[in-house]
Amino acid sequence: FIANVFPAWSWGVLQVTTLAFEALAPVWFAWGRTRPLAFAYVVAMHAMIGLMFGPVRWFSLLMITLLVAAYLPDVWLRRVAERASWLERRKVGA
Repeated sequence: FIANVFPAWSWGVLQVTTLAFEALAPVWFAWGRTRPLAFAYVVAMHAMIGLMFGPVRWFSLLMITLLVAAYLPDVWLRRVAERASWLERRKVGA
C-alpha cells in the first residue's frame, strides 16, 4: 500500500492537518462559502486513507458515500436519481 513509501516526516504533517480539519469541520460545512472546499477536502482525505491503508478501504467508501448523500446539492442528487430511474426503465424495457 502507499503508506509503505511515505517518508516518516509526512505522518506528522498528515496528522496535524487531519486533526485541524476534523476540529473545524462543523464550521467549514456550516458556512456556505467554504462547504465545497470542505467537501472536496474530506472526500480526498478519505480516498487517500483508502489508498494508503487497504483494510479500511470499505470504511473510506462508506464515509465518501455518506458525505455525498449528506452534502451534495439537492439538484445534483435529483439528476443522479433521474438518471438511475432512466437506466432502470431502459433495462426493464430491453
